[in-house]
Amino acid sequence: MNHVDANRRGLVGAAVMAVWHGAWLLVRAAGQGQLLMDFAFRMHGLKSDLVVEPFEPGMAVMLLVVAVLAGCLLAGASGMLWNWMSNWCERSQAGGPTRA
Repeated sequence: MNHVDANRRGLVGAAVMAVWHGAWLLVRAAGQGQLLMDFAFRMHGLKSDLVVEPFEPGMAVMLLVVAVLAGCLLAGASGMLWNWMSNWCERSQAGGPTRA
């Protein structure tokens, strides 16, 4: 198994989350959040009473910060787990001890 750069993986995860949530914030700022959410629920055969509240810049910044941190932490942790499992598999195939 190949090793991955956990830091780079964390940065990519942060960037993906930032773009995804940034796009949602642009939709909300344009006043189309409720329309998009209703459409997404209908596509899945669901009906919801959820209401998209008016756009607030402070909450938008908070959403982006939390999303970036979560993306960085989760993607970085998955990279570290991948590397640990990779090392464990290499040791077990070599006949060495499999304890960390």
